Amino acid sequence: MALLAFQGAGYTHVNPSEFQDTVAKGWEALLATQNSEGKFRGEAAYNQTAYGQAQATIAVCEIFAMTNDDNFREPAERATKYALWCQSGQGGWRYEPKQDSDTSVTGWYVMALESAKTAGFEIPNTTFDKISRYLDSVGQDDGSKYGYMPGQDYRLSMTAEALLCRQYLGWKQSDSRLLNGTRYILAN
Repeated sequence: MALLAFQGAGYTHVNPSEFQDTVAKGWEALLATQNSEGKFRGEAAYNQTAYGQAQATIAVCEIFAMTNDDNFREPAERATKYALWCQSGQGGWRYEPKQDSDTSVTGWYVMALESAKTAGFEIPNTTFDKISRYLDSVGQDDGSKYGYMPGQDYRLSMTAEALLCRQYLGWKQSDSRLLNGTRYILAN
């Protein structure tokens, strides 16, 4: 998350700034935790590792897109492949690869795949089709509100995250479902 904050402000390991060395050291440390399959290892509670993996994938894809530094191409490709491999049959992601899905973890992986696309990596259309089907399974009120998992009532936070995913998946800002969901968020 710290690397994403630096990168969001435009700081990288190659752009001269007061934070150049800090970012370089952060990347050295994070890349040292990635295995050959693309998984980033770290100390976290069981339910936090999937979030951390998705966030690290976002960061590595974003730094590659920002700098085109070939030192990040392979780590970004591995992280992207790992994200694709982890997708469950339900269409989303959760705490364990391929097991089931929840909207919260899925949202982070959708953002990671968007970052991978920005970095120039191909993401199969079937991946996005599965995500759409998963979101359909947790959507309520014609897709304007969303639950955490299938069969659960909608939540404000999950609605916000799912509507962002829907925009990444192609919903236009004028889509009535998106507008209705946004009104619900703004009212609460």
